[in-house]
Amino acid sequence: MKYIKCPICGTENKVGAKYCRICFSRLVDVSRSKISLKTDFYPQVTKHKNVFALFFIILLLVLLWLLLK
Repeated sequence: MKYIKCPICGTENKVGAKYCRICFSRLVDVSRSKISLKTDFYPQVTKHKNVFALFFIILLLVLLWLLLK
């Protein structure tokens, strides 16, 4: 069976797989394009970074309110 090596973590994945089974980064066919070191997950996290920060601040304020009550 043939394997393709993940450009991020080096894990061997089956040929034809679109994503790495360990780090979930996109596997690129070296013969067709350049290797990209970015994962598909990173842009989604940065897109919603403000929502995560706002949720954390609200949670912190609620916990402080409960402790001081």
